[in-house]
Amino acid sequence: MTLRPGWRIKSAARATFRAVRRAARQLWIRYGQGFGRHYLRALPWIIVFTLSVHVLEHVGALVGAETVWLDTLLRQSRRQMSQDIFIVEISESDYRSLFRSTSPLDPRPVVALVRTILTASPAVVAVDLDTSDAVWCHYDVAVITPPASTVLWAQVPTASDESVAGEAETLELAPVLGGALVDKQAMGVPVFPFDRDGLVRRYLSDIPVTGELKRCRLGSASAKGAARSMKSLSRLVAQTYRPAVAREPGGERIFNFAGDRYHFLINDARDFVNERGEALPLNDRQKQQLAGKIVLIGGNFRAARDVYPTPVGPMRGVELVASAVESDLNGGGIRELNIWLARLADLFAGSLITWVYFHWERRPRVAFRLSILAIPLLSMSASFVAYKSYAYWFSFAPIVIGMLIHQLYEQSKLSARLEAFHARDSGN
Repeated sequence: MTLRPGWRIKSAARATFRAVRRAARQLWIRYGQGFGRHYLRALPWIIVFTLSVHVLEHVGALVGAETVWLDTLLRQSRRQMSQDIFIVEISESDYRSLFRSTSPLDPRPVVALVRTILTASPAVVAVDLDTSDAVWCHYDVAVITPPASTVLWAQVPTASDESVAGEAETLELAPVLGGALVDKQAMGVPVFPFDRDGLVRRYLSDIPVTGELKRCRLGSASAKGAARSMKSLSRLVAQTYRPAVAREPGGERIFNFAGDRYHFLINDARDFVNERGEALPLNDRQKQQLAGKIVLIGGNFRAARDVYPTPVGPMRGVELVASAVESDLNGGGIRELNIWLARLADLFAGSLITWVYFHWERRPRVAFRLSILAIPLLSMSASFVAYKSYAYWFSFAPIVIGMLIHQLYEQSKLSARLEAFHARDSGN
C-alpha cells in the first residue's frame, strides 16, 4: 500500500507537536514548578535586601559609590566644541587693563563689550556679572536693556538673614544694573548647588528667592513678599535660544558635561574692547563666530571668586552656565532614576541571581563565578545604559551581594542535606 504525501506531512506534524509538548512539560516541571518553589523561598530575602538598599540610599550610605561611578561616566563624555555657545571672559589681564583691578566693575567697558557683540547679531547675549552696585544707576544702559535689546542679565541674590541653620538658604533678590533693570523676564539666577563632597554636579531650572527688586533712586527696597522662584540664568538662556526648552520639565538635573572648559570657544574681553573702554570693530571671523549664537559674558579673574570644583576640573561660573545651557539643549541633563523603577531594577537583579543558582544548582562553582562576575558587570553596564538615557545609577551591587550570600547559604544547606542522606544510605 502506497502512503499519500499528505499523510506523511500530518504524521510529521503530530510527531513534532508531541516533541514540543514533552519539552514544554519538562521545562514547566523544571522551571515552572521547581524554580517557582525555589523563587518563593528566596522572594522574602529579595524584598528585604531591596528595602535595605532603599534605606541605605535614603541615609546617603551609597553616595560615595554612586558619585565615583557617575564622575567616571562624566569624564568619559565626548570632547567636541559646542556649536551653539560662545564665551567672552574678563580675564585677569582684562581686569587689570580694562577695569584697573577695581570692583565693582566699571560699567563703561561692560556696556561697550555688549554693544560691540550685538553688532554681530547673536541669537541671545547673557551677562553673568554682578551688577548690583548703585554705580550702574548713573550710567546709560537703556540701549542694552529690554525692550531695546534681548540681552539677559544675571540676578545675583544674597543669602537672606532669615535663613535658618540646618535648612536650605533663602536667596534674597539683589538689584540688577543697580536697579535700572526690573524686568524679571530679562534676568536669571546663576546659582549652582554643591554636593556633599564639595563638587558641583547639578543645576536647577528654577531658584527659590524672596524679597523685591530695588529700583534706582528709590532708596531702600520695597516690602518683602512671599518666597517664590525665578528662572536660572541657564534655563532662561536655553529657552530664549530654543523656545521648545520651556515646555520640558524643570527641576534639578545633573550636568551632562560634554567636556571641560575647553569644550567652549572662549575669547577675552580685550578682543572686543580697548584699554580706554571703547568698543573695537569686529572682523569678519568674529562676526561669523557670533552670528546666531549664544554669547555668554562672565568673569575669569581672582577677585570675582567665581570658580567651582567639578568632576571634569575647575570651571568658572559662566562656564557652568554654558554647560547647563548645553545640557538643556541636548536632552535636559541627567535625571536621577525614578525611585519605583530603581526598586523594580533591584528586584530584577535579585531574581536573576536566584535563577543563576537554581539553573546551575548541580554546578555551584559555575553559579558562584557568574554571580561574582554579575556584580561589577550588571552594576556598571546598567548604569552606563541609564546614564546614556539621561538617568543614572542602578544600585545593583548591594542587592546582588546580598542575594549571593543568601544563595550560598541555601547551597550549603542543600549540601548538608545531601551529605546526611548519603550517610544514612551508606549505613543501610
